[in-house]
Amino acid sequence: MKKLLTLCLIVGILGFSWNPVNAEQPKDIVIGIIGDLSGPTSSTAGMAVGKRDYFLYLNDRGGINGHPLDITLIDGAEIIPAAVASYKRIIELNPHIISTWGTGGTKAVRKYVSHRDKVPNCSIGSSGSLVRPKEFPYDFIFGPTYEDQVKLAMLMAKKEGAKKVAYMGPTLDYGMGTMDNILKEGFFKKNNLELVIKIYYSPKPTDLTPELLRLKKLRPDFVFVQDTSEGVIAAIRSAKKVDFDVSKFFIFFFSVHKGVISACGEDANGVRGFQLTPPPEKFKGTPVGKEMGDFLKKHRRRGVDTWYGRGWLAGKCMAEGVKQALNKANNKVPNDIFAFRKTIRDELEGLRDFDIGAGPDFPRINYADHKGFVAARVMKIVDKKWVPITKYLSITSRKK
Repeated sequence: MKKLLTLCLIVGILGFSWNPVNAEQPKDIVIGIIGDLSGPTSSTAGMAVGKRDYFLYLNDRGGINGHPLDITLIDGAEIIPAAVASYKRIIELNPHIISTWGTGGTKAVRKYVSHRDKVPNCSIGSSGSLVRPKEFPYDFIFGPTYEDQVKLAMLMAKKEGAKKVAYMGPTLDYGMGTMDNILKEGFFKKNNLELVIKIYYSPKPTDLTPELLRLKKLRPDFVFVQDTSEGVIAAIRSAKKVDFDVSKFFIFFFSVHKGVISACGEDANGVRGFQLTPPPEKFKGTPVGKEMGDFLKKHRRRGVDTWYGRGWLAGKCMAEGVKQALNKANNKVPNDIFAFRKTIRDELEGLRDFDIGAGPDFPRINYADHKGFVAARVMKIVDKKWVPITKYLSITSRKK
């Protein structure tokens, strides 16, 4: 009888000791993403979906350092009140890191992001007004700013002989705010360029014939079209109607997309624009290409385009910041959420020479200036195809 009791006691102790229910379980990493899934910039919704899917890919492989990822994606619709409401919903989930959407929505919540909630935010927007590390230390973007790109394009046009330049964009912050910031710098006067007109129009236009007629009369040498595909397609079609030379168009990087060619065909030949991140098919043979391929074998997705790939890459940067923060915390998620958020912020800012796995031509990531990278290559539509006509160019000098 004593032997039986002893055996039962030993079995009970061993059972208690090895029961996984009693082992310390890894805590979730909470991630909040705001996208435009239904609003004026929804053609680029893949950037939010791509970020989410990269985190789902990590979950398929055990999370980050064994910590599962709790991911929420909310539609902010590129409408500021909706973006603010979406941020409130996200922050109630106690996220460790977030991603807001456009310029206007991000600006509307950044005082909360950096000064009340102190949560690292890797925004989809790329306005220069979002990159003020001293004032808003928790805000990051992914790539050169809108202003960086417009100014470089204008200077390239000047080298080609342009003297009179023009600018077009929607009545949204990324359209109007970008030019406002450039004008405040006195850019055109400093560089002996004449800005003959800036044209603003309602988002998602279907026809811009009156605007193109005004533009044609002023005879600019170069026109920067700061809009997503819908606006660029309308501009090209309207230019064709009024016999305006589309080779003068240099378009927003969000529109360097096969959708513009599909809609406009040969009428788009000659249009140029910056490419910051290549489309997914160009990742073939790279670590990123393998990751996407493995994920898409398991999860069906429509619309796997340039913006989806950009979101995937930006998600990798966010995940690397979290990974490094976990390493600093002995792979535990601290109970002090503000302390952990700050560690993630610090580790993001500390990323240097990070190979994102997109191939040897893609720039290494350096978040000292909260931009990540500051290079792009010029693309041109030739025979209804986007063709690179330069290597990656440094768009601006960066602060070390």
